[in-house]
Amino acid sequence: MLDANTSGSRLLPQRLATRLSNKWRFLLAQALGYIILSLLHLWNSLPALLHGQPFPSLGVVAPSKPVNVSEILQLLTLSYLFALYALSLRYWSHLNLKVRELAWAMAVLGALAWSALPANSTDILMYIAYGRIASVHGANPYLHTYAEISDSFRVYTWGNFPLPYGPTALPLLMAAGMLSQLSVVGTVYALKLVWLLVHGANCWLLYGLLRTWRPKATLYGLFLFGFNPLVLLELIINGHNDGLMILFCLGAIYGLQRGRPSLAVLLGLLAGLVKLPALILWGATLVYLVRRREWRALSRGVLGSVILLLALKLMLFPTLKSALALINPMPWSYNSLHVLLVGPVAKLTGLWHRPMGKPMIFALDRRVFAVLFFSFGLWRLSRVRDLDSLVHEVGLVNLGLLIGYAAWFWPWYVTWLVPLAALTESGPLRRVITVYSFTVLSLYAFPTFARGQAPLQRVWATLRVVLAHLVPLKFAKQSGTPGLCKV
Repeated sequence: MLDANTSGSRLLPQRLATRLSNKWRFLLAQALGYIILSLLHLWNSLPALLHGQPFPSLGVVAPSKPVNVSEILQLLTLSYLFALYALSLRYWSHLNLKVRELAWAMAVLGALAWSALPANSTDILMYIAYGRIASVHGANPYLHTYAEISDSFRVYTWGNFPLPYGPTALPLLMAAGMLSQLSVVGTVYALKLVWLLVHGANCWLLYGLLRTWRPKATLYGLFLFGFNPLVLLELIINGHNDGLMILFCLGAIYGLQRGRPSLAVLLGLLAGLVKLPALILWGATLVYLVRRREWRALSRGVLGSVILLLALKLMLFPTLKSALALINPMPWSYNSLHVLLVGPVAKLTGLWHRPMGKPMIFALDRRVFAVLFFSFGLWRLSRVRDLDSLVHEVGLVNLGLLIGYAAWFWPWYVTWLVPLAALTESGPLRRVITVYSFTVLSLYAFPTFARGQAPLQRVWATLRVVLAHLVPLKFAKQSGTPGLCKV
């Protein structure tokens, strides 16, 4: 039997969840965290932008002092938001929230997330820069870089490489580039407003999918994706364009569910033309149509895809080099498990008569893991039979991509997986993705001073990567519970 203290400690989370069942308490508890985040991000980023400078990236760029108060406060706030999120998922049945209440809460929290300036990444400034190359300077952003341009916006840019994103997002970036002629801060907020609307569209599509596919899990899945703190942080607060890729991915799955397979093929391709990893879903869609012997839909979808790609080649990709810009090949590893592999192997070979340098080891790493990943991907996608298996296998292949293959990694990549966690019927896959969306924040959590200048810096640098990528795999074990809670 449990003693009073043990039973009390187990009942406490349930009591907290029951108190959150009141819609106003639920909303206020969530809103408090995003208000604090908004103030922290404004404190970090607004002064620099008002002075015509890019803002420092929290958790990425080393601060001038060993202790960065903003980094610590951000970690505490995100931990608080994830605690509320995990509590709500674990005791979902205690909340008893309605669709309208979730929609209002999502609108309020989305507005608060929109009010926060980006602070962990300056990518949104590069989006504007690429848009300016095309709309302001009339050049092809797949052939030219901002290093070739000398104007007032150049101070906000970094990196000497062409546009690494597909042309699906280019019209939006061009509009932002034109708007930046008036105000940089205003353009940042305008682009973030577009991403907020995209997030709302993603939630609407997800709701439509779940309502007919998994009626009992509709609100649970909507909450799992729409209220995930990593999703709100990276797609709305930091303003990354991954939400647009998710929109076309969900649209492709929606098209398959509603009997529009040719449209689904085109939408899957458009998702891949935002960021190439979405081609995993496109490939799974083709396998799905082959399995179901829908040859007419398959031929129409493939023909439409070929026509679209040929048109884009004529307009934007006149050379092989311009097309290879989409691969965005970085000649080093960062934030991934390969950081822990390349460095030690280089030191080990330093003991040889002819040591291998890091570039050679990195090239060998890419070749070996490319073969492993593509073999794994083909094996898993060959198991696609229906929509359930399509979601499951695409989720597994994306996990293999992010954990096993990707050498260059950022926390917002995990947002690609969260809608799959909301759709899947696999409890282990849902748990791994949900936990991954939290542990990946360890890449921001460790003070940059600790992993760059402090004693035992290599230990801290290793620990943050291990926490981010390997801890979630511990939650892949089957259990009696289908997910984080019974739905």
